Amino acid sequence: MTRPNMPAVPIKNVEQQAILSVHRARQGFVKARTAQANQIRGLLTEYGLIIPKGISHIAKRVPEIIEDGENDLPGSFRLLIQRLADHLKELDRQVGELEVEIQRWHRENSASQKLAKYPASDR
Repeated sequence: MTRPNMPAVPIKNVEQQAILSVHRARQGFVKARTAQANQIRGLLTEYGLIIPKGISHIAKRVPEIIEDGENDLPGSFRLLIQRLADHLKELDRQVGELEVEIQRWHRENSASQKLAKYPASDR
């Protein structure tokens, strides 16, 4: 070893590697979801329509904005925002599915359950 004072890290088994991949994929979807939400918010801001931060605000306000005939948004822009909102919903669905998979793995894994009993600061 080139660093004799460095502690050895145990090799992960196939199951551990798989769940780490699920965590990474979920993290990627969360990042994409945040970027999509910010893009929608930014595009609407250019038309003077302000939506507070938070995906729930977008999910609530975008349908209202698209349906509002008095806001003078071009039809093509309304379709674009609808498409982006649909993509946001799909990303949110993907995050939810991966969270369910992670929770299921946690319930079935005794080491994960033992670790969860300790506060994060003790880990």
